[in-house]
Amino acid sequence: LERYLWTPLSASAGQADGRTYLGTLDLDSEVSHQVSASARWFGRRWEVRLTPFYNHVSDYIQGTPIGRLDNTGKPVLQFQNVSEAELYGAEGALQLALTTNLIFRTSASYVRGHNLENDDNLYRIAPFHGDVQLEYRLGGWQSRAEIEWAARQDETSAYNSEPETPGYALLHLETGYRFSRHFLALVGVKNIFDEHY
Repeated sequence: LERYLWTPLSASAGQADGRTYLGTLDLDSEVSHQVSASARWFGRRWEVRLTPFYNHVSDYIQGTPIGRLDNTGKPVLQFQNVSEAELYGAEGALQLALTTNLIFRTSASYVRGHNLENDDNLYRIAPFHGDVQLEYRLGGWQSRAEIEWAARQDETSAYNSEPETPGYALLHLETGYRFSRHFLALVGVKNIFDEHY
């Protein structure tokens, strides 16, 4: 798509962002160098994992506005190489057995993307997000409550006119019974309070 997508068709290149994209035949391939480390600490009833990373990308590809408008009056975005970009962040998780039947889990992920060519934020980078779970097991029965959350995203790309997004939290509930090693029946409800996100 980045090379061969063409307009005037309204083609979003899979971005689903309401923008029209145009390919570029002579794109250079991105070159990425990443450094990461993983650490794990654990005891009899607990475990903590942490993975920080740094990623430097040369010839980063992103849609950039050109002097051509789509049928809604917005500039068409053409895939171009920008000189350099960096992404850095971390993922972490914690699991704790509160009792023999009750388990607490939480995880979180943070990524920061920066276009070094124009000192802008990278486009479509997820905000700080994660989940919190409480799981109860008794015999073959198991039930779980989960809160899935995301922080406000205000580190958006001005170059791509990316809007800021508010934070949100969703509640999910499920329960089920394990009849055998290979057969588990579950019923659940996602986004119980019908929150918009």
